[in-house]
Amino acid sequence: MKHALIWIAASVLTLGVGALAGHGHAEAEADREDEAALHSRAWAAQRACGPGREAEWLDDKSMRCLRRVEVAR
Repeated sequence: MKHALIWIAASVLTLGVGALAGHGHAEAEADREDEAALHSRAWAAQRACGPGREAEWLDDKSMRCLRRVEVAR
């Protein structure tokens, strides 16, 4: 009986540690995906709007290009 309890405790501990390790990996992967998405979005805005213009994102898939105007002093 004592050996069975030790095996059960060891199994639960192993699964718990594995779950915690997997959770950290999932967060790191999500951060990489977010960074890639932001980079892709910036690239698309630059290609669509061109130089001297700035993109304003209206939602996840819609943007409009705004012209930069120099303010005279």
